[in-house]
Amino acid sequence: EVSVDIHVRKSRNFAIVNLSFGIDNKTYYPSDKVYFELGRNVTINATLNITNHANRGGAVNVSFYLDEVEEGNEIGSKIVEFEANITNGTKYAEITWEVEGIAGDHDIIVMVDPDDRIVEYDESDNELIQKIHVYASDLLIERLEVCPENPMKGEDVSINITVANRGNKNESNVTLGVYELRGRRMEDVDYAIGVYNGSRSMQITRSN
Repeated sequence: EVSVDIHVRKSRNFAIVNLSFGIDNKTYYPSDKVYFELGRNVTINATLNITNHANRGGAVNVSFYLDEVEEGNEIGSKIVEFEANITNGTKYAEITWEVEGIAGDHDIIVMVDPDDRIVEYDESDNELIQKIHVYASDLLIERLEVCPENPMKGEDVSINITVANRGNKNESNVTLGVYELRGRRMEDVDYAIGVYNGSRSMQITRSN
């Protein structure tokens, strides 16, 4: 019986080296925080440097996450194929993300091979984090006045309402529903509220 010690060199490495963002047909290469508006579609492109000294190619998963590397936080993924015997190759992973359901400061995290399916000689460069801020509106009823306060039957009643936007995103096509006692809807109004710290006042007149 003869035994021989062998050593298998790790022959592959993947590194996320850059991110770019496409918004409204413009591409941004951020050096600092990136700003989005709620409801926009954003194209996220990750640059992947690949070293593969093996004599066969393969494929690797690149996943994109919001705030945490968790399955429920994944916003997209892309399978990237690579060739054999690459000394220093470059590939790209791109997704389109609809910015929804969030506001304020967040992290976009891009990770190659998140499930550790491929053995690499350097696992420390598999992740890249980009700070983002999402603009969003923040609507509130700032003032509600009924005049007269105690109307008589048959008397006209004026309802004065001020709606404010304390967020940092303009808002339009807002529907304001006004209800009487017992939930009966009496008025719908559509209008644009406007910019950050803006407000709109309106008056509704009804017969009592």
